[in-house]
Amino acid sequence: MGLLSVELGGGRKKTDDQIDHGVGYLFLKTIGDRVKKGETLIKVYHRPKHLEFLNNLQSNFIGKYLDISSGKSQRLPLIAKKWVSWSE
Repeated sequence: MGLLSVELGGGRKKTDDQIDHGVGYLFLKTIGDRVKKGETLIKVYHRPKHLEFLNNLQSNFIGKYLDISSGKSQRLPLIAKKWVSWSE
């Protein structure tokens, strides 16, 4: 999702790239939520110039980036690991 955001202009490929603050995601479902056929999972905010790119991506997106199953899924912890570093 991070790399997709970069492609849409919501992140930088190079340090001098501008960030488009109009690009982003709204996740309407999370792991373990029930989903009905045709229900929206994620809203992608983008500029009109990226519409063709997103339409081409959409057909491959679910199989490549999302795993949809008929069984109940296990909710994962929000924080997988915490590192604390103290510098002097």
